Parts: sequence; C-alpha cells; structure tokens
Amino acid sequence: MYVAGRLGLISGNSTKIQDVFSITADTAANLDALSTTGWDLLIGKSRVNTNSWIWRDSARGLSNTLASDSTAAQGSFITYAGGLGSGNALLLRFKQISKFCCAVAYTGTGDSDFGRTVAHPLGIAPGFILIKKTSASDMWNVLARDGAGTKSVWILSGGLQATNAALSTASTSYESTFNSTTFTPAIVNNGNTISVNYIAYLFAHDPDTTNGLIQCFGFTTDGSGNASVTLGWEPQCVLFKATTTTGNWIFLDQSRLWWSSGADYTLAMNTTAGDGVTDYGTPTSTGITFSGLSASQSYIGMAIRKGPMT
Repeated sequence: MYVAGRLGLISGNSTKIQDVFSITADTAANLDALSTTGWDLLIGKSRVNTNSWIWRDSARGLSNTLASDSTAAQGSFITYAGGLGSGNALLLRFKQISKFCCAVAYTGTGDSDFGRTVAHPLGIAPGFILIKKTSASDMWNVLARDGAGTKSVWILSGGLQATNAALSTASTSYESTFNSTTFTPAIVNNGNTISVNYIAYLFAHDPDTTNGLIQCFGFTTDGSGNASVTLGWEPQCVLFKATTTTGNWIFLDQSRLWWSSGADYTLAMNTTAGDGVTDYGTPTSTGITFSGLSASQSYIGMAIRKGPMT
C-alpha cells in the first residue's frame, strides 16, 4: 500500500499484465472465494442487480468500501454476495506496480490550487486520477489528460458518480497538475479540505507500446459517432466518457462479449444499473474502433492491455 506522508511500498514486481490485473465474471458468491492476497485495488459490480459498485483498496484497508455511483463516505465491506446480491457479477483486481496504478491515502491541509502536492510511487505521470473524500460525503473528483497533444487537463465538474460534461481549464497544464512523482489535488473541488481524509486512485499513462500496460487518451467522434484510437496493442477493457456533452462512464471488457461484433454488454460506473446492451465498437490488435457514440463530441478514455504477455 502507499500512504502519503510516510514510507510506502508498491507490491508486485512483474511487468506482465496477467500478473498485475485480473477480470473475473462469475457469481457474487464465487467472487468471495477469490484470493485478495497481494491485490491492492478491487472493484466489484453486480451485472443483474441494481446494487452499488464496491471499491476496496489496501491503502485504506480492504474492510472499507466506496461506491463510484455515490457521494457517500466510506462504509464497511461484508461480502460480495451480501453487497452485490445473488447472480452474475464482475470483479476487477489490480496490483500496485510502477507504470500501472496505485492507491494513495492522504489528509487535506487546506492549501489551495498548487499550494499542495501529494507524492505517488508510479514513477511515471498518471493519466487518470480519481479523488474521493473517505471521512465525509462529497463527489468523486476526476482529473484526466486529454491526449490531444495540448496536454491540458479535464476536470470533471460532476465527478465519477455523475453524467455531467467536463470543464476544461486551458491554463491548467498536464505537467503542472501531475508528474512522475506528485499530483496536485487542490485544483479540484474540495480536493484538499483541512483535516479531511481522502483516497486517490492513480492510473498511469504509459506510451511504451512494447512493454506498456495502460494508456489514457482523448478522441473526437465524427459526424456518425465513430472514432478510432491507436494504442499499439489490443485492449482487454476500456473506460470512457464524453467530455463535451453529458453521458455515462461506460466500461467494456472482453470477458463480457466486447471482443465480438454487434451488441456489447456494458456497465456504467456512475450508476447502480446492471448490464446494458449496446454496440460501442470493438477492440483491435492495435487499439479500439468506437461506434454508436454521440456525433462530433470529445471523449476521454483509459484502456488496459490484453494478456498474456510473454
């Protein structure tokens, strides 16, 4: 785990995606039988029930939970069967590793704007950051690189739990907001309130197409709602959202038919709904072909590489 302000370690030492990330589609009861040893971030959701998402991490302790569809403070984890209900569910498991992801717990100091930086152990600049108060109710704040070459930062006005379009501040540069060792939480709404406890989930942007595990990107659809994104490898899952219009945080993965042409099983990280069915395009050997999106709009996304890597 990693706790800002005191020594922390990143667990795991592999650079192979199959060793640091796992997607399991199974019943909620069977998810409870999966090992949590060595896993640092676990994200679960029922596919058939209107139960909240369950976010657990080693920085706060796996007995604590947050819901990405809610502004509530953290609660207590019981079981996936109890929290997600019976039936099919999905569980994402992450290990903290450099150039991939980490969870950072910190306490607010009250400093505004760029007066406070928080250390992180990624060793590379993150491309996507989620910040949530854990000791009080408040929105999930989102920072994301736009990937369009301008290196500006999208600050999502409604947070992860909302469908709001984004606000972009042209004066806020990618480099001044987060780099290979620190990030700046105070530029988002209530991201550094004095004496309040927070958790920040940082996901790297690694442009290395040979060994990289994750990329964060931006794209704009054409007049028919289509777009192509080049990653240099085939993704096994993707999270994306429109930034110039309203829309859900859509999650697609290859364990739930995203590999096939036609309708995909979808989950929205900002809602309690189970699987939806919509054709949003397909993964390719080098990226993603999107379809069925809002026409002529900008989006941000985060994709994780498909394994196994040799």
